[in-house]
Amino acid sequence: MSLPYPSHCLPCPLPWHLPTELGSLALQACRYPPVLPLQDFADCAIHLPTRLAQASSKRQAEYLAGRCCARAALAALGCPGWDAPQQASGAPAWPTGRIASISHGQGWALAVAARQTHWQAIGLDVERCLSTQRSERLLRQLLTPAEISRLPAHPEHRARQVTLSFSAKESLYKALHPLCGVSFFFQDAELVAAADGQLRLRLLRDLHDDWLHGRELQGYYWTLEDSLVTLVVSPAPVQTPGNVARSG
Repeated sequence: MSLPYPSHCLPCPLPWHLPTELGSLALQACRYPPVLPLQDFADCAIHLPTRLAQASSKRQAEYLAGRCCARAALAALGCPGWDAPQQASGAPAWPTGRIASISHGQGWALAVAARQTHWQAIGLDVERCLSTQRSERLLRQLLTPAEISRLPAHPEHRARQVTLSFSAKESLYKALHPLCGVSFFFQDAELVAAADGQLRLRLLRDLHDDWLHGRELQGYYWTLEDSLVTLVVSPAPVQTPGNVARSG
């Protein structure tokens, strides 16, 4: 029988809970060391892709920890035994009817999974809070002029806001790219609101007929030690008699 997690990984409860409206999601997390034995892939029944065979030990460890978290999240939604198959692009191939998102950083791996009957898009990201110096260097690369104009004056608060916008856009990309198949960049969306653990993002370009300039998406954020975690979601379209395919 395969192990649910590598022997040196520690599944951990997070120091916060998903809000009530996200109760149908499954979120899993673990702590992992910078190096994991290659044998752990076999012990956990997770395939090591050829492209990662010569990767750094750190990259292999985060890959394995993240996939194990995703498997646990999918199992919580009735899909046990996911063994991390991949699409031709290298992206994870999720079980039919399920979607998920993985992130890792600073020794944490996290994954969230959802039923597609409830959610059409989910994106998860964890980022270490940028230093004041680095946030200023990256400012114009990561933020739109409108976002920059709304930044607080206090250097540390400013750096945190830059980190939040950066992470939220990473989550947005993870949520929408699988749906649209279109690459987009930091200037193609903006963070328009963030308070009390909730945020809102607005698209600044058309990505698809269903994802046009001006459309807004809901997101959430939390603190995890010295990092920020963001989650962007989009509910599944409401099925009505007019948009349900008829058989026969």
